[in-house]
Amino acid sequence: MKLVNIMEFIKETNIKNIEGKNFIFGYVEPKFWKYMVFQEGAVADMKNLLVFFTEKQIIFAGLSLAGNFTENISYLDHKDITDFRTKKGLMQTKIIFKYNGAKVIIKTPQVVLTSKWQMTSLQYLKGKNFFV
Repeated sequence: MKLVNIMEFIKETNIKNIEGKNFIFGYVEPKFWKYMVFQEGAVADMKNLLVFFTEKQIIFAGLSLAGNFTENISYLDHKDITDFRTKKGLMQTKIIFKYNGAKVIIKTPQVVLTSKWQMTSLQYLKGKNFFV
């Protein structure tokens, strides 16, 4: 999750970079029923992501538990996203939207100790109205 590695990933994948701050770390938690069935084991189903916001797409790049990029990259066109909203909490922001009718909830911490760019990127994206 070092900024240098992220910039290298951007170059390799041809993601249009907007001032180097158009991305945040986020995660998708397992469904509630998985916690009920698998208890602590459900945490293994958590998906860590680097989320890029461009003018035409939201791009999800999968991350391993160690913070390395995986081969999982998803491109969501803005035209297919509805009901986009955010909920800011004390420790994290929830990004909530519908994509092709399915509800997506991405949680993103306000601060990531190992990634000092997280807070700066969140402020940049809010200032540029990417969350509207």
